[in-house]
Amino acid sequence: MLEKKIGKGSYGNVFLATDKNNKSVAIKIFSNSRKSNRTEVNIYKILTKVKNYTNYLPKIYYIFENYVFYYMIMEYYPKGHLCKDLIVKYPSVFTLDKIVDTIKQIVDIIEFIHNKKLIINDLKPDNIMINNNFEPRIIDLGLFSHEDIYNNICGTPYYLPPESFDNIFSYYKKDIWSLGLTIYNFLFDINPFKRIISRNYNKKIIINKNEIDNVIKEIEESFSHLDIVMNNNYEKIIHIKEFVLNCLNKDFEKRPDIFILKSNIISN
Repeated sequence: MLEKKIGKGSYGNVFLATDKNNKSVAIKIFSNSRKSNRTEVNIYKILTKVKNYTNYLPKIYYIFENYVFYYMIMEYYPKGHLCKDLIVKYPSVFTLDKIVDTIKQIVDIIEFIHNKKLIINDLKPDNIMINNNFEPRIIDLGLFSHEDIYNNICGTPYYLPPESFDNIFSYYKKDIWSLGLTIYNFLFDINPFKRIISRNYNKKIIINKNEIDNVIKEIEESFSHLDIVMNNNYEKIIHIKEFVLNCLNKDFEKRPDIFILKSNIISN
């Protein structure tokens, strides 16, 4: 039984519902005529065949369609998406150690996807949900693409890397830039690149290249003001800062891939 709408996007709506066992589930209803929606369903069908896929994605109970819509019944996440409000609301849970663990789990999700030769293209806080065990899961797979199929400017503009605005596709490195901004937004509740990304008179999305270094410097300096109960463990804050800054290397050829990030950047 449908209870209420809990999400709305340009591609469809998500409703809270209860199943026959009175368990809360989420139902995503979206058009089956849109290419990205068909992509999402196809990617879900592929990835949900993988053992332990629920370590990375929401559990999918059913997917079916009629002449107009897809209906995807999936695990419901009452705690919402990745955001600083979680740190504020659950301070005893989101200690510095837990924040580091959450970053590691998001890295594991991206590693899982990249190992499948898939590029996310729209990694951002809104697309990372938190389950009842306070673990991250990625949703909204409609812009996923195989490594040989690409669209430079697809995704949420504020999370796109600089090279995308020059019509250069950096493949998996595109997701790494988005990862850095996603983690930064999680910690500080802001994406400072928003102020230097806009549309010109032709409605083309552009970035002010002269301000990129200034924004990255601002991000670096802001870690000295991180307002989390840290138990004086400044070493871990430095590791998180280095992680974010490595993701935000504006030279995508020097930007690490997810495997290097996992092995070298987040310290235990």
